Amino acid sequence: MHKVVVLSVTEAELYASVQCAQDILFVWRIIKSIGLKVKLPMILELDNKGAVDIANNWSVAGRRKHIDTKQYFVRELKEDGIIKVR
Repeated sequence: MHKVVVLSVTEAELYASVQCAQDILFVWRIIKSIGLKVKLPMILELDNKGAVDIANNWSVAGRRKHIDTKQYFVRELKEDGIIKVR
């Protein structure tokens, strides 16, 4: 994990969610490659309402210009049905 300076708890939670989503995707691909099935979507639980709102709603992030574009990674996995954010 890279060290970053965040401007809010929401942004810190989003960075952590991106790392977690990358780990979920990695494990999912390994399990899939050995021929096992995984019930999708996998659940990614966040404990910050702002982070959950940004991950679930495209229109919310427009007001948060300081949040890095890699946060879209979580939303793309959500839209692909791989994860569910709550």
